[in-house]
Amino acid sequence: MADQRADQQQIRQIIQGVIFDVLKRKKSKFTLADIKEGVSLTKDLGIDSLDILQMTAVWEKKHKFKVPDEEIKNLDELGSIVKTAVKYWPVQ
Repeated sequence: MADQRADQQQIRQIIQGVIFDVLKRKKSKFTLADIKEGVSLTKDLGIDSLDILQMTAVWEKKHKFKVPDEEIKNLDELGSIVKTAVKYWPVQ
């Protein structure tokens, strides 16, 4: 039976969209293209830890999954966020 979870590309796009919404709210100069693997949300894009908590809450509420608190501290780069989200994303 094939895994029916959202694929990584779909998850990546959803996560990038929420990150970009935060950047727009902060009136940041960064674009959607700047949100990519290897770029630190905090060091490179100016997103703070409270923003990361709020983004995580948005993903969890909208897509009905929960990231354990101990893993949230590792959510500072698109690749790590996608990898973590894939583990907990609900089956569609």
